[in-house]
Amino acid sequence: MSFEDISQSFTQIQKELSNQINLRTQLAGLLLSRKMAGIASQLITMLIIAGLFSMILLFLSFAFVFWYGEQVGTYYHGFLMISLVYTLLGVVVYLNRKKLFLDPIVKKMNEKGHLAIKNEENPEIEINSIEDLNRQTELTRLRIQFSDITLEQQWQKMGNELSPSRLINKWLERSWLSSDFLIKLLEITINLLRKK
Repeated sequence: MSFEDISQSFTQIQKELSNQINLRTQLAGLLLSRKMAGIASQLITMLIIAGLFSMILLFLSFAFVFWYGEQVGTYYHGFLMISLVYTLLGVVVYLNRKKLFLDPIVKKMNEKGHLAIKNEENPEIEINSIEDLNRQTELTRLRIQFSDITLEQQWQKMGNELSPSRLINKWLERSWLSSDFLIKLLEITINLLRKK
């Protein structure tokens, strides 16, 4: 194995290690972004739901109950009706939290550059929803697995090429084919034959 081959193998391994580091950094960023988006979405959802059930519910329910109590004469029916309306509103907001809060947060993070993903195949990947973020996370995991396999193969190849037996065989092959070696071998043989 020539010095150029060894140098080329080390260069390939260095490039693959660099790619590996970039992919792992990218994956960590994607996972962190997904967690941050999930936490922010939950926080915003809870704040909105809490705000809905505290301020609006308080003032409108009292207004409706007093109006209903004057019209029909029972306050508790008014309280039950208004509670049902706000419970249904809370359920609708909770069930649509992903579309209402999570996807816009992911899109905003992408617009601000927190989720900007760059690689060789795609100059910049646009992530606008949690599905896009999950897809990109899985794609990055697959790229890391591929990079792991490639790196392992390159290390094995280099290990095989640099094994002592392989190096000795290569040296012997080159030595036998070398004209300098053959001349020296002939000189030694002639000298031995002359001494006899």
